[in-house]
Amino acid sequence: MKYPEKRVNILFKDTDINISAIKKAKEYNQNIFVRISLGQLSFIELLKQEKINFFLDYSYPCISFDLLEYAINLGSTDVYPYGDL
Repeated sequence: MKYPEKRVNILFKDTDINISAIKKAKEYNQNIFVRISLGQLSFIELLKQEKINFFLDYSYPCISFDLLEYAINLGSTDVYPYGDL
């Protein structure tokens, strides 16, 4: 790995997520994270099965403690608190 200490965030602009592209990227850097938008929530279980880190982007703001807890329990590595939270 050329840059093992660097975190790489991957964003797929459409609603599809290319698992094979993520696996290929992980050959170069294990510190890969996929940014998930609202239209990509259905891929979360697949990402978990493939042991691919992901986080919910700003399109899923945690506006309450319930949403914050949900995002954390879902496995999101990053969360975006919003408002008074």
